[in-house]
Amino acid sequence: MNCGKKINDDVMFCPECGAAQERPEQSGANTEKHVYGLGNQPEVKKTSYNTMSIVGLSVSGASLVINLYGLVGVLGIILSIIGLISCKKNNESGQILAIIGIVIGVLSVAFAFIIISLASLSII
Repeated sequence: MNCGKKINDDVMFCPECGAAQERPEQSGANTEKHVYGLGNQPEVKKTSYNTMSIVGLSVSGASLVINLYGLVGVLGIILSIIGLISCKKNNESGQILAIIGIVIGVLSVAFAFIIISLASLSII
């Protein structure tokens, strides 16, 4: 009891303050105390996002606005591939960002290729 509120023996947490309750082991004369609470849960390790994945996605996104004959898209693809490899190697988050960067970069390069092809045929 952390707040002094009376609670049932079968409750692991105080409904008022949320504090973990100490419970004696149920094996007869042994009165060893066990604390049930957040300390018994596995620790979750947060991983950081890979910087190259973020940069690759950003450059690929910028290539949709600033295409420059597909060169910005190619740069976004290269940076995203480097980020994806680095994510897998270092066990970092950001793989999906790198994959999205690759897809956007490829679409940007394809768009530039179509525009250049149409312009060379004097259709545009």
